[in-house]
Amino acid sequence: MHAAQATALGQHYANQLVLIGLALAYLGGMFIFSRSPGADWLWLAHFRYWPHLVVAAVVFWACGRGYGGWAGRLVLLRHYNVWGVGALTGVLLLVTTAFAASWVAFFQQGLPMRFSLASTLFDYIWKPLVWVTCAGLVPAVLAGLWLGYKIGTHLARQ
Repeated sequence: MHAAQATALGQHYANQLVLIGLALAYLGGMFIFSRSPGADWLWLAHFRYWPHLVVAAVVFWACGRGYGGWAGRLVLLRHYNVWGVGALTGVLLLVTTAFAASWVAFFQQGLPMRFSLASTLFDYIWKPLVWVTCAGLVPAVLAGLWLGYKIGTHLARQ
């Protein structure tokens, strides 16, 4: 297998992972942030932090393609452990996406408040990163394990 094929295969499965992750995040937001007691399918239309979510979705997709290609090359060409690469890929996706989306809040809300830079960075970058990582660590590792497994199934076929 060539590097381009391994990269394309990793990106293919990472795209599936990202679509599933975005769908689950949307459904979770629907039940958490809806105004009515039932399911509000258009919750994002009246959600005031939608720019954070748009940046997170774009970063999630872009990093999914990048990290997925990297995972494909590691597993299929260098024969790294599929479970370790998958779990690492899932955690990297989670942390990178949370870090990038936190900067939207930092620039929109944190900087105009004129507090000290250290406290603003702590409140708008570090706290969301820690909370999102704590809440999403198990799902990210499970999704990453699935990604590693799917890439690894092609290793067994060679």
